[in-house]
Amino acid sequence: MIPKEKNSKVSKNKNKVFNNIESSNKSSSTNCESIFKIEKVPKNLHNIEENSKDKPKTITTLLYDSIPTSQLKQYKKQQKDLETQLLEDPFVPIEYNSHSNSVLTLIFFNGLLASGSSDKTIKIWDISTNDIYRTLSGHFNSVFSLAYLHNGCIASGSSDRLIKIWEISTGTCIRTLYGHLCYVMSLSFISTKLLASGSTDKRIKVWDFLTGRCLKTVKYPFFINTILTLKNNLLASGSWDKTIKIWSIPTLKEKNSFEGHTYWIYSLAAIEEKLLASSSNDKNIKIWEIETGTCMKTLSGHFDSVNSLSYLGYGFLLSGSTDRTIKIWKLTAGKCLKTINGHESYIYTVVHIKNGIFASGSEDKAIKLWKYK
Repeated sequence: MIPKEKNSKVSKNKNKVFNNIESSNKSSSTNCESIFKIEKVPKNLHNIEENSKDKPKTITTLLYDSIPTSQLKQYKKQQKDLETQLLEDPFVPIEYNSHSNSVLTLIFFNGLLASGSSDKTIKIWDISTNDIYRTLSGHFNSVFSLAYLHNGCIASGSSDRLIKIWEISTGTCIRTLYGHLCYVMSLSFISTKLLASGSTDKRIKVWDFLTGRCLKTVKYPFFINTILTLKNNLLASGSWDKTIKIWSIPTLKEKNSFEGHTYWIYSLAAIEEKLLASSSNDKNIKIWEIETGTCMKTLSGHFDSVNSLSYLGYGFLLSGSTDRTIKIWKLTAGKCLKTINGHESYIYTVVHIKNGIFASGSEDKAIKLWKYK
């Protein structure tokens, strides 16, 4: 969801925010038999093969298909252990209070938690000490998106239309990428030098972040809320037209379109290699098979917009909502495993840390690091 800027006197009523943007969007929408010889064939072999071919795909089969056979037994054990821990051990939050406005985005890397806020700053936290490691200042408006670039830098996207590249060790902005015409809502690291961005200017861009050069732009008819790099040189996007699009990288040629949500797409999360989760203002989460675009499951339980998703691993998904709750979902069962309360206002962002530990950020200005008691 898109909160208004602080200097616009942020309203607690999100509908006013979206009505303004939707009006802008509408007004400009017109202007992306075996070959081996076997002496003896087991009596029922052919029937077994036929049955396996006809067996319908499920989230469980697609999940396990992504895991190497040699690792599957251990994966299932760890899956069971994590479920037991999630069910039996209560979460206790450690609260980080330093932002002066809504916390809009979180990322975790190398033991550090980075947060972007409506107060125009980025803060980097050391979760081993719970202290601020760096404060990055330089944007002129809200910071909506962050991405770790794997070279000792992070990228940030803002409603000031800029993307900035920051050197973490010094806190210095080493490069600014110009080209978007409106809010930079989402960033996704692609490779050693490529970064993707999505914006409410209805454009997806691929950048060489080492030089600052825009390599490819695709113009779309609707606002882009979220993008995510997938395996096999693919990029997913979620938009105000209620669809998820799959694009090839780096050409940004559209390969598939997933339809099923009834309102804007807010967040995407990759589930191993073959599944994709999406969340929407329609209060639902959908799980898709990436190859075919088939919706495998719809998860319902939130009472308002689902703003953020993060994959916990082993078939468990985290979601944060405007209804002020965080939910943990068991995907193989298609059910909510646990609901967590703790924020005083809308939850805009959630991110997995490790071993089921996660963090959340809210309009209440707080970041909460949720650890087992």
